[in-house]
Amino acid sequence: MRPTTGRRRQRLRHAAAAVEMAFVLPIFLAIILCELEASRIGMVTQLLTNAAREGARTAAINGKVQADVDTRISAVLQGSGISVGSVQGVSSDPGTAGAFIMPANWATSAGGTPISVVLRVQYSSVSWNPNTNGANQPGSAASILPMPDYKSLKLNGQATMNSERP
Repeated sequence: MRPTTGRRRQRLRHAAAAVEMAFVLPIFLAIILCELEASRIGMVTQLLTNAAREGARTAAINGKVQADVDTRISAVLQGSGISVGSVQGVSSDPGTAGAFIMPANWATSAGGTPISVVLRVQYSSVSWNPNTNGANQPGSAASILPMPDYKSLKLNGQATMNSERP
């Protein structure tokens, strides 16, 4: 074997660094993207909780109607890209995506009655990742690093306040 010269040794080191980068970079990028999605989940959950709190606060005040609650929730979520639709009065939480207020007769409930507002959205409707529909296409990054099926994941915010009606 012939001894390696300084230049040849330097080229070999550069080649080894390129191979190492080829192995490490995809894993590093996947970790960064997962952190971004986890941050988005936390941000959306916090926005929904804040909007639910404001909706419950509005609903608890004497003389307020459903339109007032809808307006307040929409104002809090404005600019976030999140839409929950119109609030529906229900007797119990249906567990589906949407905006719900309980009890169904909240506008006429007696003082001290707990009024809960639940806001829920599908994760795929608020994700920054275009591949949250669970369909891992061949050749895509998701087929190499499989992502969980997010079709059924729902993010929610909930708040309860007591009615201030007399």
